[in-house]
Amino acid sequence: MHGPPFLDDLLEMAQGPMRDLGDLTVSTVAQRTAEQDLAMGTLWDLFADLPVAGRATCVGRTKSVLLLTNGRIGPAFDQKVRDRTRLRKPSTSSEWVTYLECITEDIAAFEAAHGPLSVVVDPRFAHLKVGRLYDMALGPRGPETA
Repeated sequence: MHGPPFLDDLLEMAQGPMRDLGDLTVSTVAQRTAEQDLAMGTLWDLFADLPVAGRATCVGRTKSVLLLTNGRIGPAFDQKVRDRTRLRKPSTSSEWVTYLECITEDIAAFEAAHGPLSVVVDPRFAHLKVGRLYDMALGPRGPETA
């Protein structure tokens, strides 16, 4: 048991920033507007209150955004993703967005060589958004699931 904010409160508070993100994806994050940049920062700060005690790590914050955007903005920055991308834990929203820009470049390089992620993955995953596909390829279960 804990006091507010509760998960429902966080989801309600995220509605405005989510609206401001519009159709932003991990592939377009480098072209974000000032309003979208502010929304990313707001979501980063908002999901710091996710745990019952203490503050959320980068994993909880980035996983929340991954889920709320239906996989458009990802990956979640768990240890495996950080190890495979050689990126540190983002400690601020600015650092997180900078890392997403690095991931945008990685996705673009992969797609230039192999085609769109949605086409090269197992067909059962083709409906997923690029941030989720990237998360699956690098995340806890590894590339064998994507």
